[in-house]
Amino acid sequence: MHIVLASVLKSHEDVRLHHKIAHSLQGALPDAQIEVWGQGNLYDFKRLGWARIWANLTFFLALWQARPQIIIVATFELLPAGVLYKWLRGGKLGYDVQENYAYNVLYTRVFPRILRSLIAFGIRSIERLALFFVDFVWVAEACYIVEMPFLKKKAVFLPNKVSKKTLLPYLSLPLPARVGKVEMLYSGTVSSDYGVFDAVEWALVWQTTLPALTLKIVGHCPQEKDKIKLENLALAHPWIVLEIASQPLPHAQVMRAMQEADWIVMPYQINKSVQNRIPTKFYEALALGKRMLVRENKAWQTFMQDFPEAVVVWISAAKDLKKLPSALPTRYTEGVFWEE
Repeated sequence: MHIVLASVLKSHEDVRLHHKIAHSLQGALPDAQIEVWGQGNLYDFKRLGWARIWANLTFFLALWQARPQIIIVATFELLPAGVLYKWLRGGKLGYDVQENYAYNVLYTRVFPRILRSLIAFGIRSIERLALFFVDFVWVAEACYIVEMPFLKKKAVFLPNKVSKKTLLPYLSLPLPARVGKVEMLYSGTVSSDYGVFDAVEWALVWQTTLPALTLKIVGHCPQEKDKIKLENLALAHPWIVLEIASQPLPHAQVMRAMQEADWIVMPYQINKSVQNRIPTKFYEALALGKRMLVRENKAWQTFMQDFPEAVVVWISAAKDLKKLPSALPTRYTEGVFWEE
């Protein structure tokens, strides 16, 4: 059996698609040939680059040559090529819904306001039409079934918990011991839409009373204007340390930074595209035993009630920042891992 898993913008070593789903499938089907396609082995273009318009054709031609029996796509825009291939050659087609792409367009500032509704309508149309041909749907967040009720009959919830296999090298390392020093970490997508400049603002407040504090920013920075602004901030404030790139960083680099940090900063901008999601970063921080600085959000506060020994400071604005609590959180060994 030949299985292909594919995304567009994410790396072929994407954590969910490669390290979670593909590894799980390989364990269940040891004789299967499983490939993960994405940035690095099938595509090489920027988020808003013109080359992206050829993604479907590139994907279809690669499928035609590879002749897989099962296709799992993790991006809405690959659904047309997947449907066409299934219609011509048969097999099974799955859709791993990692994000509510229409909401991402509507409620963030990536696209001009005048185009958002049109683009979101196009995304929903592709998903609805493709669903007639899709054999199974996996969703990374329970809220997606509510936000996209047309998926409900075929959807199975596979929560985006942390992979024990990828975290194992870091679980054996001791927690960092710093005397008088505190390292805060912002990681993931480095963007104003994800709150990176709020992380800087929060750090600035605490830096006035804790001069030894540093803020490390590690991750993928897709917007050049954000990159330039951060570089200028780092020049003005040497305690801001940048490890950012225009392409996704290796997950191991991000996990190493998380292990070395004292605080994980999660200043996500609260909008309808994120307010009901549980970012994987929560699971990673819980498994690593990290303190968390998180913007107030009802769904996240409810979620964290299941982890009473975690140390979380909930922030609605920078003025709410108080003295850093000294309590040490526990490392959770249950309720956070994909393997469960």
